[in-house]
Amino acid sequence: MRRVVISAVLVAFAAGCSSSGDVMLDGTVWTASEVNGRVVDGAEVTAIFDDGRMSGTSGCNRYGADYETSGSDFALTGPIMSTLMACEEPVMDLEQRYLRALESVSRLAQDNSTLNLMDEDSETLVSFTAVSQELAHTSWEIMSYADTSGSVSTLPGTETSVSFDAQALTANAGCNTMSAEYEAAEGELTVSDVAATEMFCDEPPGVMDQEQGVADALRAAQKYRIEGRTLTIWDEDGRLVLDLARN
Repeated sequence: MRRVVISAVLVAFAAGCSSSGDVMLDGTVWTASEVNGRVVDGAEVTAIFDDGRMSGTSGCNRYGADYETSGSDFALTGPIMSTLMACEEPVMDLEQRYLRALESVSRLAQDNSTLNLMDEDSETLVSFTAVSQELAHTSWEIMSYADTSGSVSTLPGTETSVSFDAQALTANAGCNTMSAEYEAAEGELTVSDVAATEMFCDEPPGVMDQEQGVADALRAAQKYRIEGRTLTIWDEDGRLVLDLARN
């Protein structure tokens, strides 16, 4: 299996071809703990493996590449595509070390909680820990939600949240408290019986529209993924309806 060089090109991350051989990675999400033996600090480095595509954040930018596995063999099978944002120098250094490490990966070792990507001499280049997809007992801040015009950032100065217990959630988009039942398993999410208190708020302007948008987004939820400190929720058409950050 051939290796690739990094191509820093702004692209939309389309789904890649299916991986062959071993499919243990498919559907898993990871956060890097070490790159070249150095602890990851100051930024998040993540890896999502989905239908032959590896993607995530490399510290500053988002990246993606097709991959194949066969037993413990691993290879990227196309160029690593990356967005082109600039961040502070330590974050950019981490990003470059990570992306260069991916060039040399040819083997992997995985269990339920750890993933090591290694070179051909079985020297570990990147160590990952698994990201739990369990929603129960987590709490999040709402960063954006979808309405008819697209993705809308939450209003400055509003305190927003979505918290999950074992079977129910509570949410606040700046005025009323919302509650609902939910079911989550294997990336599938269903939210039902969304209800709210009935206060009216006029400050900041637009807060009631924001609340309605968040309520509609919760009702539309069908799929979700936790990546690092981010929770992303999509509707049945794959449209991003809620983007949240861990509290």
